Amino acid sequence: MITESHFESKFTLDRHYYLACYDETATPLTGIKPYAKAAVLCAIGLGLATGGVPAYLSYFIIGLGVIEGLNIRFNRTWWLWRQMMSKAANNTVSVTINESGVRITSNFVNQHWSWTDIESITEHTQGFVLQIGTNRQYLLKQPLSAECQAFLRQQARG
Repeated sequence: MITESHFESKFTLDRHYYLACYDETATPLTGIKPYAKAAVLCAIGLGLATGGVPAYLSYFIIGLGVIEGLNIRFNRTWWLWRQMMSKAANNTVSVTINESGVRITSNFVNQHWSWTDIESITEHTQGFVLQIGTNRQYLLKQPLSAECQAFLRQQARG
């Protein structure tokens, strides 16, 4: 007798979830190269300020350069703030994992991926990253049962 694996879990898209998601999936930008856009914007703003263009325009472009630099420097905090301001923040999400694939539903999302759509599953310390085309979906381990985690590992192998 063959039994179908079926796992259901619920979790909240809270600060803990978003921090784990960022920490395990983001590739932080390092060095001076990421700041090039900010430096160019500031240089253009300064050039416009000395070129006789109205001051408000040059200050606006300099301000954009400063904001871009802050975005690079405080990327994790900036990203977390944007996620917490979204309408999905602090809402409950239901995850169903079974033989047909992964389904994620909430008030704002209803997504389903079959196992053939999922190109790879990468296990990290706090969760799993599902690679679906050019998109990635993060599943936190905490709300998933040990059997569900084992099932995901089995699906990752083959």
